[in-house]
Amino acid sequence: MSILLVRHGETAANVARVMQHPDVPLSARGIRQAERLAERLCGLGFVHVLCSDHVRAQMTAAPLVARGHAIEYSPLLQERNFGD
Repeated sequence: MSILLVRHGETAANVARVMQHPDVPLSARGIRQAERLAERLCGLGFVHVLCSDHVRAQMTAAPLVARGHAIEYSPLLQERNFGD
């Protein structure tokens, strides 16, 4: 059994190197990255996808959904904010 960990595609906040809010969407480049990722993952025959419920993570998973794969979204995969 293999477990693959994948980070979301690029966002404008990534490029600007600033802290992101949960609702930051993927950039055009991030959407292309998500498409390429889906192409590669579909060739692996995976069984389950667990995804953060943040917009950027959902957008990264969207090409898999478009190909008929079920995605389980979970707030447990959100990054944690422990303050200053």
